[in-house]
Amino acid sequence: MQQRFISLWERCVPDPMTRSGEDVYRELEGHYYHPDRHYHDLRHIQACLKHFDVISDQLTQPDAVEMALWFHDVIYDPGADDNEQRSAELFLQCAQGDVDNSFLKVVHDLVMMTIHPSEPQSVDEQFTVDIDLASFGLPWQEFIRLGELVRSEFPHVSDQDFESIQLQFFEILAGQPYFFFTEFFRSRYEAAAQSNLRRRIAQLRRGNA
Repeated sequence: MQQRFISLWERCVPDPMTRSGEDVYRELEGHYYHPDRHYHDLRHIQACLKHFDVISDQLTQPDAVEMALWFHDVIYDPGADDNEQRSAELFLQCAQGDVDNSFLKVVHDLVMMTIHPSEPQSVDEQFTVDIDLASFGLPWQEFIRLGELVRSEFPHVSDQDFESIQLQFFEILAGQPYFFFTEFFRSRYEAAAQSNLRRRIAQLRRGNA
């Protein structure tokens, strides 16, 4: 993982004026290895990169997408509404002055797409969003296991409040015409994701009845 990131950084930041790839990776590692993280850690990034490796040849700017995947959850304060913004800003801080502004903007905007503010338009945006949410298309037991890891990141939130928040988010996802935006993910994981959503929403509605 470390050498992979350093290689990516050196490709994108060939003449670093401020932060080396090793230095930036150590900062990422410090965030992702925080003891309060159970889902949003380096295992999630590794899972994202496995999907990325399969579809990278379909991307317009694969290095930008990979960089966004590395940074998209680096700042994670459970319950905060600015995690993605702060993650994108950390990338800018690490690379500012060393990288072309157009690349900085692309990576920043891709990180911000993981908030799911609107329907992604470009191929790179669509794949970034699909990769981030690919776990919804896993078999039911694995989907539930990962959901329990997310739940453990919110020890300060009651079960009722957490399930209400989760239900609201899942219903938004279920209200889309499709869960995944790319044909690649749709053909492989759409049926499982829709089934998992319906089943989990039914459980949450019973609990909140």
